[in-house]
Order: sequence, then structure tokens, then C-alpha cells
Amino acid sequence: MTAEDRLGAAYHEAGHAIALWVFGLQVDSVAIGIAGDDAAGHTMMIMGSDEHLSEFDRIVISEAGLEAQEVFQAPTHDHAGLADYAKIIDILGDISAEESLKIRTAARERAREIILANRSKVARLAEYLIENGRISGFAFLELMGVGSVFQNERGVQCWARLKASGMAITGTAAERRK
Repeated sequence: MTAEDRLGAAYHEAGHAIALWVFGLQVDSVAIGIAGDDAAGHTMMIMGSDEHLSEFDRIVISEAGLEAQEVFQAPTHDHAGLADYAKIIDILGDISAEESLKIRTAARERAREIILANRSKVARLAEYLIENGRISGFAFLELMGVGSVFQNERGVQCWARLKASGMAITGTAAERRK
């Protein structure tokens, strides 16, 4: 694979992760260079954290990867986004091609707005992925500037996030998944 593929994958996955974050979902991990393929990547969220989202918002998240690649001019191979497109088709179900295009176009525009409004965060995450290949949910929060990772007295990795009230929310990975 090429450095261009790695760059494209990093921006693609960063786009998904930032969209998840904007919608208030918990990012579990983001990775590129999976199984030795620099163009392969995934963004994982905490299971069930998206139950409150509308179908449209789920499509926006799926569109955010390719939109980030476009905004940052970071292309990769022609198959990038096929899994996202399949997910979108699954979400849309059995609707007309005209209605599908209308919804996907609106979702793509919303995804672009999210990427542009969070341009520096997308770039910061993509750069981290290019250098490290993977980021945990803890480190993601820290990179976004909304939390910090620390080890408790037993050496367990924990996280802390400041609420608007100024009080801290802390917990371990196991507690965070509940």
C-alpha cells in the first residue's frame, strides 16, 4: 500500500469519528492499516450509544468518511467507502432511487458541514492516526480536549471528562461501556 492510501484512510476514519463525537456518541477506537492494508480502517463506537439517533443522522455519520477525504483532498483507492454505502442502503431500506438520492445528498451536505466546522479536530485525529495507526476511546477524548487519561492507584487506565458544571466524571473502560 502507499502513503496516499494511509493518508486517505486516516482522514476517512477521522471523519467518521468526529461525526460520532458531534452527535454525542462514544468513540471506542479508531484504526487504520488493518491487517497490513494501509487503506483499511474502522471506527468503533460503544455499542448501543447510537440508539437515539435518527436514520438521517446515521447516514450522515456514514457519509462523513468520504466527505473528510474530499475536504482534505486525501483520496485512496476506488473501493473506499463501499462498506459505508452498503450501510446507507441498509438504513434506507426499500425506497425509490429518487428518494434515496435526495436523502443521501442532504446527508452528504450535513456531513460536509460537520467536517468543515471541526476541520482542526479532523486534521489532528488524522495526523495522530497516520503516526500511530490506532487511537483508543480514552485517547480520542483527550485529543478532542474534553477529557484526560490517567492510571488509578491500581494501575487501571481511567478517564476523566469535565462536565459543563465543572464537576468531573471519571471511570474505567468497563464502567464507561455501561
